[in-house]
Amino acid sequence: MEISIVKNCVRRVENSTANIKVANRINANGKKERINIYDSISAPGLTIYAEGGNVFGKLGKEIGTVSKGRICVSASVDGKIKRCYRSRLVMEAVLGRKLRADEEVDHINNITTDDRIENLRIVDRKSNMNNPLTKALRKNKSPKRHSLRI
Repeated sequence: MEISIVKNCVRRVENSTANIKVANRINANGKKERINIYDSISAPGLTIYAEGGNVFGKLGKEIGTVSKGRICVSASVDGKIKRCYRSRLVMEAVLGRKLRADEEVDHINNITTDDRIENLRIVDRKSNMNNPLTKALRKNKSPKRHSLRI
């Protein structure tokens, strides 16, 4: 069996070797291309397409909601609902391990909804805040000024 992703939907899953599965995806030109997808480490049952930054649920549909400018994914783990950022799930799947508490996922281009693997890197808190794009955005933000009513 093989996986075919059509309109962001995973149809069938083939037997996997370790953490990586091979899939056929139909691109915009109608041609099939082979891609790698991963099983989620933190939330069993979720499938991750790291090159596109997509997370698919147990039924094969893409999941995630925008919260505070980032995409959150909810999954049931041991009967409890667990929420985490999609970027962390993508990075954990590619690494094959859970991220430590002191590790953060940095978006290199500073677009927090762009969770492609080439846009993500693992850093500590200090390095994350020293990203040149993050520094530039913080510098350009004007402080809030409150006016007094008389």
